[in-house]
Amino acid sequence: MVKDYRPTTQEIMQKIGGAENVIALIHCVTRLRYTVKSMEQVDVDGLKRIPGVMDVIIKNDQCQVVIGQKVKEYYDTILKDYPQFNQSSEHTESPANSEKKSVLNLLFETISGIFVPILGALAGAGMLKGVLVALSSAGLLAADSGTYTLFYALADAMFYFMPLALAVSAAKKFHANPFIAFAVVAAMVYPNILASATSGTPLQLFGVIPIQTMEYTNSVLPPIIVVYFLSKVEKLLNRFIPVMVRTILVPLISMVIVFPISLGIIGPVVLQLSNILATIFTSAYNLNPVVAGAIIGGLWTTTIVTGLHWGMFPVVMNNIGVYGYDTLLPLTIATNFASAGAAFGVFLKTKNKTVKEIAGSAAFSAFVGGVTEPAVYGVNLKYKRPFYIGCIFSAIGGAIVGAAAAQYTAIMAVCVVTLPAIATFHGGLAMVGASLFTFVGTAVTTYLIGFNDSMIHE
Repeated sequence: MVKDYRPTTQEIMQKIGGAENVIALIHCVTRLRYTVKSMEQVDVDGLKRIPGVMDVIIKNDQCQVVIGQKVKEYYDTILKDYPQFNQSSEHTESPANSEKKSVLNLLFETISGIFVPILGALAGAGMLKGVLVALSSAGLLAADSGTYTLFYALADAMFYFMPLALAVSAAKKFHANPFIAFAVVAAMVYPNILASATSGTPLQLFGVIPIQTMEYTNSVLPPIIVVYFLSKVEKLLNRFIPVMVRTILVPLISMVIVFPISLGIIGPVVLQLSNILATIFTSAYNLNPVVAGAIIGGLWTTTIVTGLHWGMFPVVMNNIGVYGYDTLLPLTIATNFASAGAAFGVFLKTKNKTVKEIAGSAAFSAFVGGVTEPAVYGVNLKYKRPFYIGCIFSAIGGAIVGAAAAQYTAIMAVCVVTLPAIATFHGGLAMVGASLFTFVGTAVTTYLIGFNDSMIHE
């Protein structure tokens, strides 16, 4: 029987202040993200009491309702009743709302808005790549076989053509035409352009302006900055070009202006900045990988709660683009298992049927599915001590991974199901060992000293 989400979504809309109080609505992996006109009209306590709502997080003019794995079902149900929210991603905020946000919050919101839509494809491609490498290493699938070649193309294409995915996603975030953005960035990775970059021979623009092309496949920051520039050019052209010829002239002039500037100025400058960013992180990491692992691993769950982890994601993707691997994200691998372990410890200890049901499903979701929000918001943060214990064991797990100098060559969802694929990466056995140790250690410690039923009523 299909569950009816409408009673819950209608109650959420009521507590959010009604449709008239909503400027925009989007969703990420586990949260409904409402941008509202007035936070005073939002009944936060009422929202938290709605069955199915795990937590409510207020950030500036955005009310984030934590739902968990069923967030898309809730979102789709809301769109059926309020189809006007379907264009929320194209919404331009009013100056009043924009002024409320700090530069840091605006940066993180922009990063998350660009990367969240492509995370599923990245995780799926990364998982497929790990499986192929595992099968090849075990001698079950020859690396020169047709099957391997076909599926490796599918696994690697998302990373190879990363600029194209980012171009479309960034265009939606910056309110540029996504197909013009695609055309400009696609031209930057066009075979003839790549051939020029490989040979090192500059191309002559109008026979007098030398443009030194560079390789932008796998790049992250250049396409984002290029599309941002494109959005400004489009906006300017739309102001001066008559409506009757705008459909033809704006795309033409935009591409002709943006493409050579992107190749000659924006691309090289941002690519150099990307290399500097990768070098800075690698140098800091190399000072003491164990300490770096302990710090990043221990604080990672906190950064997820606050949204600061989005600031790290471009660094991760940039590392993969520059070096072909990343050493930052592996340091965080134990955090999912720490969240699962803490919730599982509560599940084992509590005698309360309701808490046991919530903690059990949350632990399962984190351990098997890699979705930690139900554990973090529904259990660990609620009772505090399990959360702190999870952070301590995450730090230990991060230190273990740092000592092994573990690397990711692709973005990978982190759960017990993906551990065999993760084991094929450099330092993979250390990551698997750290993950399982963290889960068991957190669960046992939470069971012994991290929770008792008296906390339920505190």
